Amino acid sequence: FGLLGPIGADKSTTLEMLEGLKDIDVGLALIISIDVTSNCPYDSLTLNASGNFTSFEWDDSSTNQSLTIFEEGTYEVIAYDSAGCATTSSIEIPSINSFEITSNESLCEGSTIYLQSIIGLESYLWNTGENSSVISINSSGTYSVAAEDENGCELFDEITIESIAASQIEIEYNLDSLVVCRGSSVDFFVSSSFENMNVVWNNVDLGNEYSQIFLLNGEQEVTVTGLDENGCSSVDTLKLTVIECETSIDEFFLNTQLFPNPNDGRFIIQHQSSKEEINLIRIIDLQSRIIEQRQVNYDNGFLVEQFDLSNLSKGLYLVELNSTYGRSIKKVILE
Repeated sequence: FGLLGPIGADKSTTLEMLEGLKDIDVGLALIISIDVTSNCPYDSLTLNASGNFTSFEWDDSSTNQSLTIFEEGTYEVIAYDSAGCATTSSIEIPSINSFEITSNESLCEGSTIYLQSIIGLESYLWNTGENSSVISINSSGTYSVAAEDENGCELFDEITIESIAASQIEIEYNLDSLVVCRGSSVDFFVSSSFENMNVVWNNVDLGNEYSQIFLLNGEQEVTVTGLDENGCSSVDTLKLTVIECETSIDEFFLNTQLFPNPNDGRFIIQHQSSKEEINLIRIIDLQSRIIEQRQVNYDNGFLVEQFDLSNLSKGLYLVELNSTYGRSIKKVILE
């Protein structure tokens, strides 16, 4: 082995033995480490490579000894010593604290949402004057927050929120009028642009289509609530009048006259009965709005009522005859 021990083994010259010593020195020097520093550890971190090296190359091709990063991931650096020998090291950054205002909701017109910054800091000051990590808002605009952590790191962020108008849901139906017979089943539906699970009828039933059997006489309501693609809610309500059709047919249809029909808005309703059944007449439009209502009386068993609706728009109207037996509906056409 000689004076140089095992290093000199198999070496034929002194120069070769010295070269062996050089390799060992360099090998011991090829130790690199990466540490993480940041005076304000939000949104970015600084990676520092250290060791007895003369140059560095990070995986983004930058050649500084330090690298500023803005997102999580694995980062690698190659270091070169004065002899051109290289070694590598890598570090895994699982996450970087981000100071930003966030909200996972859309601001629908007329609603309220929450804006939140990172929690656990020493102080907060929003441009609304509030000093918590979370605030609620109900109008569009630009919102900002200035904060400071326990180390005196000063932070700032802002966000612009736009309000969204809800897509209005509307009840659709295949009815000639909004007056239906008691016991009848009516089908309703809404636009297919609303998803089935986002449509609720009368606070109970889900889906774009809905059927209801009307068992009670009088004014009845059908209500639907829908969420659009932005999560904004709208409501529509339909009012129907439910009548006792069987009694109406038996008692009125055969001996109640409405003439002329069609007409120019002027017509007569006539009825003959010793029991004087009809006591109230209503004129109703197809949106269930009462146009005219009057109490009526018989004269020696005869009822004759004249109406003048010539100031109304042309179209179909309903004449509701109310009696002690129920109600009957006749249609009148204004031309």
